Amino acid sequence: MKVTVKKIKNESDVLQILKGLNFNKLFQNEEKVYIKPNFVAPRDNSTGATTNLKIIKTIAEALNTIGVNPIIIETPGMEYNVEDVFNALNIYDFAEQNNIGLCIPKPKDFVKRKIFQGKVLKFAEIPQQILNYKLINIPVMKTHVITTITLGMKNLMGLCSDSTKRMMHVKGIHKTIVDLNKLIIPDLTIIDATNTMQGDGAVYGDHKKLDIVIASQNTIAADKIGSRIMGLEESTISFLNLTNFKKKIQIDGELKCYDFTLPKPGKIYRLIYRLLYFIDIFFFSFFKTHFNKFLYSTGLIGTRPEILKKCTKCGICSDICPVNAILMEKQKIDYKKCIRCLKCLEVCPEKAIIIKGVSKPEKIKKND
Repeated sequence: MKVTVKKIKNESDVLQILKGLNFNKLFQNEEKVYIKPNFVAPRDNSTGATTNLKIIKTIAEALNTIGVNPIIIETPGMEYNVEDVFNALNIYDFAEQNNIGLCIPKPKDFVKRKIFQGKVLKFAEIPQQILNYKLINIPVMKTHVITTITLGMKNLMGLCSDSTKRMMHVKGIHKTIVDLNKLIIPDLTIIDATNTMQGDGAVYGDHKKLDIVIASQNTIAADKIGSRIMGLEESTISFLNLTNFKKKIQIDGELKCYDFTLPKPGKIYRLIYRLLYFIDIFFFSFFKTHFNKFLYSTGLIGTRPEILKKCTKCGICSDICPVNAILMEKQKIDYKKCIRCLKCLEVCPEKAIIIKGVSKPEKIKKND
């Protein structure tokens, strides 16, 4: 099983990877191909949280060149609104400018499919759009407070309905990730390790720049090499260990291991996190909103910005806020509007905004 690992400097390097994978032959007879990036949250690729748009652009251009229509398909994390995420990441304009279709699955688009040899997750609701077309999976290399890392296998959760995502957390995330990958099998997985994330990922960790791309027609093989590059033993990543993958991996390129800071939250945090999804089963049925989203809207829990008294009311944070959540005169944040993109923190010249919550970049923790 071949896995390509390559340092990239520009678009031509990505095209060289595609050529080595017989990209044109793999997709040339298709009417359309769906692209699954990681747009989990409203934080751009410079933070390491979401997929590099330059890589998506290059792949989309390669598909357009052979007469295939590229279509991005994605749903963000359950606590985020898809419109907020896509607007914050400028996805609508990006797609239009680069001749890329957009598919945001609606509830009616999800179909229930039985998972052959599923051990814990017996069924999953996935978009009907991907059933008859090929799929390119483009995750980001990141650490994750619940699964230790997230690469190609976990990225496929973004294709599931909210009810399936919830059930995966409740039943056990590692085992259900393995089961889901028996149902959804991408034709190509390209791990974006240009801007990666370490620490308390997968949204609010620390940026780590590698400028690497990992590619394979086998998602598990790509993840195994990805974990090694992150300096981790495969046996320490439960969902990888559970795959019982025995095929020999042929590495095309240089395999260099890097030192990634792992997430700090421990077993108690993960237990509470899992409990939130269990509560959500009942909460959502009554209130039609997710429990974690409700908790974040109170401003009492979760990674969130807070304005300090030393704020000079310069208004720079208010100007950059994509949802007008900053009440400048009151020096407060409307958490019912706040999408936790942390753009306000990044631009504040007075360092008058801090981040509350458990998961946050290490440099912020040191300043707390």
